[in-house]
Amino acid sequence: MKQILRTVVVSTLLIALLPFIGLATPCATSLLYKAENTTDCGLSDGSIIFSGVVASNTYTVDYLYNGLPQPTLTITPTTTDLIMSGLPAGDYENIVINNTSLGCNWGPFGTITVNDPIVLIDSVSSIDPATCGTNTGSIFLYGLRPNTTYTINITLNGNPQTPVTGIANGSGMIALGSMTSGAYDITVSSGTCTSNSVNINLYDPEFLPAFDYEIHLGCSGDSVFFQNQSENASSYTWDFGDNTSSTDLSPGHLYTTQGVYTVVLHVFNGSCERTITHEVTLVHPVISAFNITRDSICERQEAMFDGTPSINAYTYSWDFGDGKTDESNNPHPKHFYKEPGAYTVTLTVKDFVPCPNSSSQIITVAPFSMIFDHQDTSVCIYEPMKITGMNTAPSYVGAINYTWSPAAGLDSTNVQEPYFYAADTQSHLYIVTATTGAPFNCMLTDSVRIFAQPHVRLVNVTGDRVINYGGTTHLNADGGYYYSWIPTSGLDNPNIKDPIASPGEPTIYTVYAMNQYGGCRDSATVKVDYVNDQEFVPTAFTPNGDGKNDVFKLVNMRSQRLLQFRVYDRWGNLVFQTTDANQGWDGTYNGNVMDSGVFSYIIQVAFPDGSQKTYRGDVTLLR
Repeated sequence: MKQILRTVVVSTLLIALLPFIGLATPCATSLLYKAENTTDCGLSDGSIIFSGVVASNTYTVDYLYNGLPQPTLTITPTTTDLIMSGLPAGDYENIVINNTSLGCNWGPFGTITVNDPIVLIDSVSSIDPATCGTNTGSIFLYGLRPNTTYTINITLNGNPQTPVTGIANGSGMIALGSMTSGAYDITVSSGTCTSNSVNINLYDPEFLPAFDYEIHLGCSGDSVFFQNQSENASSYTWDFGDNTSSTDLSPGHLYTTQGVYTVVLHVFNGSCERTITHEVTLVHPVISAFNITRDSICERQEAMFDGTPSINAYTYSWDFGDGKTDESNNPHPKHFYKEPGAYTVTLTVKDFVPCPNSSSQIITVAPFSMIFDHQDTSVCIYEPMKITGMNTAPSYVGAINYTWSPAAGLDSTNVQEPYFYAADTQSHLYIVTATTGAPFNCMLTDSVRIFAQPHVRLVNVTGDRVINYGGTTHLNADGGYYYSWIPTSGLDNPNIKDPIASPGEPTIYTVYAMNQYGGCRDSATVKVDYVNDQEFVPTAFTPNGDGKNDVFKLVNMRSQRLLQFRVYDRWGNLVFQTTDANQGWDGTYNGNVMDSGVFSYIIQVAFPDGSQKTYRGDVTLLR
């Protein structure tokens, strides 16, 4: 422990006179002092000792701690040492010691420093884990105070760990065991003091995966023998890429299906894993392949095949998919299909082993025909008609080209469904030819006969009408042989040219007129609407029997419906009510004539469209 000794001469003059007066004066005594540091960081057990005082005398001590004034201490030493005890680490200044009974004072003393002990890790070493993924590593910290307990703060891979407690041995070393691999940052603490930070890495043991393989091809399967070349591994797992595996050191494996397989070797050391991958390509030496001169044909056409694209083929066997085969070892057969359809053609070839290999293709034999909706049909002159038809050829035959002849009366001669237009009542015969391009090259011819009928044109059609609600109107149309009016509601006869209409609501009638053959027609529309007169509520009436304005009632009630009609006197008594729009109040109540005056009313009216309206007001009875 560091000690600081200093001597202060209190009074040079008194010391010089002491030999002459034969008396030692206490005030003239020199005081020696020393500082004793704290025993651990953060503790208040340091002290400052002043030597040379008079025992059993009371002293006061004033001082500054780290520049700040502190409370006065009163100390009565039992020896010649005055001790300022219980001090924390820091700087003590302007220390003044007083003894009032002696009339003496000493000081000021300072600066005097009390220190905390130093915590320092001066070096570190380690032992890596013996097995990958285990906590068998160790870290050693050096340069600490022997036989001292420390709190050890550890950060592993940037993540703080739970602090642990360790005791430095007699050489000042702490050993940390059960450590895993990773990057460590370590400090130690004692009291409130923390050491410098040290960094060290622990590493798992290295181990390397590696393997090679040898392939043996065969007809029923390919054998692959694997050689494990991994180093420093404790166990192995093989993934052969075909949903099978093995834990043998260097296994062999049979692949029953050709293909490219991803083989993965997993090697382990402790809980750690490394992998290595190889692509193993297994292809048989014989490959079947063939071409079809035309893989899409129409009915009544011949197909030709070519098997020479096959590799290492020594024999050829054909299956044409329609129950017919060719075992003549012919690489260039021909075949005629009797029925349309999609047929799977299979070529099986063999090499010298002989190992077989097969390939298949689909040949399409397409049906091809046309059906028209209007065979020997009729059309109205002056009106275009679209000649609609259906081609039974499937969409996979490609685009179909059409040619119509003759061109007269048609808007186009190269579309599937042209428009026909007739200006006379004659029979017209057209020939259409349909062809497809490659690969089918189909062709088909059909005919359509069309008869042009007389034209129908409506004239003298009734214009739009507005009638009173509940009224009727006479409709009319000319120019046809047969007539039909739609809708039929409100008509006395919908199948004549001039029906009488009495609709219950605004209605648009459509009239259709046809010729005597029923094939040509025309149409027109007539709108029949109606009006609602505005109802009127009088403000006064005179029930004097003169036949004029004798009754109080709603005026212009036609299509409206009266929901309620009530009249009240000025005291709120009901004097009249009705729901009959034809009735009104004659100014009496219970057969008694009412005096002149003002009466209130409530009238509620409903309209044909479902809406309602309410009238509230006053009416004056005058006599």
